[in-house]
Amino acid sequence: MAVGERGSEPVGKLNLNAGTIQILDKIVSPTYVNDESIGGTATHHLKGTVAAADVAAVVGAVEVTGTFPTEIWVGVKDGYVYQVQISGAATSTDDPKTVRVITLSNLNKSVDIKAPIQP
Repeated sequence: MAVGERGSEPVGKLNLNAGTIQILDKIVSPTYVNDESIGGTATHHLKGTVAAADVAAVVGAVEVTGTFPTEIWVGVKDGYVYQVQISGAATSTDDPKTVRVITLSNLNKSVDIKAPIQP
């Protein structure tokens, strides 16, 4: 899924900062599904539910209340969140079968960002 501006993504701009990672702390009644590989990394697959307010930290806009079925894949060796899947309509215009999948990669790697050259 591409991250887009409002209008190209059903609920606006996705926020992939701390909200995505904090969902691991917010999941209610987590249950173990199995171990799976995500991008070549061994992960524990868990499922549970997350409150709409906590989903808003990731998707940016939630017009509904209640909970969302949520699945999380956590690295076996490092404990990092590698994938989050949130199911359900977040707004009145979303299809009830909407599924949002966020896959994270290159975790804990340094990035050298250079300032753009000013004209």
